Parts: sequence; structure tokens; C-alpha cells
Amino acid sequence: LVSGQQPQQILSRDYIATFKMFDLYDIEQVYVCEQALKERGLTEADLLIDVTVCPRADIMQKAHQVQRLLTF
Repeated sequence: LVSGQQPQQILSRDYIATFKMFDLYDIEQVYVCEQALKERGLTEADLLIDVTVCPRADIMQKAHQVQRLLTF
């Protein structure tokens, strides 16, 4: 989800385009853990797509309220 990645440099697939197509798959909400961003020295501005940054406890609460949960 981090912008500026170059997966071809490590002979990896480019999944970045897939993340930009979430709307086609009716993925409406993307949550990112605030603590995880801080641990990695990242901010919301570093990410490729629009996300909602939440504390870990909020994400856990939301995870129990959804029909399907995708984690990356």
C-alpha cells in the first residue's frame, strides 16, 4: 500500500494496480492501524490509496462487525 514501490526491482509481481481497483470489487472501507504506521515510520500520506487510520482497538472492534475481512 506504500507509494513509490518498485516490485520489479526484486522480481516481484506488481499488485499496486490491484489496490487501485478496490472500487470494482465493492471494497468501500480500508482501515490501517495507526500503531503499525508509526512502527514503520509511515504516515497516511505515504499510502497509495485512501484509507482510514485507526487505533488497533478500533480495528479489532470493526473486524467483528463485518461480513468479510481482507487483511494485507
